[in-house]
Amino acid sequence: MADTRNAVGKKAEQNHGPHARMTIEVQGQVEREFVHGPLARGPPDAELGAMTIAQFCTRYNIDRKTLYVLRRDGNGPDVLLIGKKVLIPFRSAAEWEARMTVRREPKPTAETI
Repeated sequence: MADTRNAVGKKAEQNHGPHARMTIEVQGQVEREFVHGPLARGPPDAELGAMTIAQFCTRYNIDRKTLYVLRRDGNGPDVLLIGKKVLIPFRSAAEWEARMTVRREPKPTAETI
């Protein structure tokens, strides 16, 4: 990680790899940490982490109302409640996607009848 200090004594560490992470310290205390790239969005097969309802709807290109109807009918993904915040774990999203994926059976042809 590159280590730099600005004029007011803030220390910034940067990692410019595929999962860019930047930490800003003031007097030895971590003030802020930023994560950009695939790590911020979560890897496609992530076991840990979660997304908001808005992020889920954007990822699967569905309307928020559609998600609420799916949840009401018992067909939505499992959610994680933290206080009033509703999050959808990446693992639940992947399981939901697998459940909702429709496999089409091949149509019978004259040769198979």
